[in-house]
Amino acid sequence: MKKLLKILAIMFGVVIAVFIIVGLLLPRHFTVSRSVTVGAPPPVVFALVNDLSNWETWSPWATKDPTMEVTMGEITVGEGGSYSWAGEESGEGSLTILKSVENEAIETALDFGSRGQANGVWRFEPDGAGTRVTWELVGDAGWNLVGRYFGLFMDRMVGADFENGLAALKDAAEGRQ
Repeated sequence: MKKLLKILAIMFGVVIAVFIIVGLLLPRHFTVSRSVTVGAPPPVVFALVNDLSNWETWSPWATKDPTMEVTMGEITVGEGGSYSWAGEESGEGSLTILKSVENEAIETALDFGSRGQANGVWRFEPDGAGTRVTWELVGDAGWNLVGRYFGLFMDRMVGADFENGLAALKDAAEGRQ
């Protein structure tokens, strides 16, 4: 019995060591990126993203979690604009616009509470008569080994949501034409 316990303890130690070593070798950073071409000029598309009160018209999470309650900050447009949310599926968190370059780019900070932090990046590039919109989520797991493992799956976890959000953004922008 002692021999079996010793073997099990060694095996458990090896599994833990492999988890740690592999985790340290995984990338710290992750990026999820999706793009779409919208048949509307940059000012129309930019306004739908830069004014956080417009997000309910295209956000993929507004329909995904019907229990989600959104609270707008005192400022909702441009730098300093913010909102927070709480919902059964979406958890709790907040979004703040860090930088807003009119009709070109928006950078946001996302705080998911105990689930970590990330940054959002939006780019709006003229594309013929329309706009090429790119939406990215960028994160850094640092020394958090579990976060590094999660980073491997972030594209699968939120990529489809980005695609749905961009499709809804496209519909909303083109409907304003």
